[in-house]
Amino acid sequence: MFQKCLALLFMAWLSACANQPDIAALPAEVEQQQLLSMQQTNEQWLLLDVRSDEEYQAGYIEGAVNISHLQLGDKMSSIAQYKDKNIIVYCRSGRRAGIAIKLLQDSGFHKVSHLSGDMNGWQAANLPTVSNKQ
Repeated sequence: MFQKCLALLFMAWLSACANQPDIAALPAEVEQQQLLSMQQTNEQWLLLDVRSDEEYQAGYIEGAVNISHLQLGDKMSSIAQYKDKNIIVYCRSGRRAGIAIKLLQDSGFHKVSHLSGDMNGWQAANLPTVSNKQ
């Protein structure tokens, strides 16, 4: 009887562990060169620009999706497919990215990282951007 109980407890423990979210594959801060390397892969991940639409149109990092940090809570369903994928968040200088990262983590996104230097750092390093401004 004791062995059966022990076996059941062990199986319950294993199934509980199997349902735990995967720990983030990326560090809390992603360096610019690491992002450039990731852009060359076929992996599914999300680069999230949480600046205003006007800032985004003036210049953004290639491949970025723009959802303002003010709209993120309402638009969470539009990025639900990335819940277990790597998400890299940036804004202009870091404050809005921090707000967005907390919101994402509180909403069950487990692999959320911050782009080191944000857009200011990206531009200071003369890294490529895309602009929709005419």
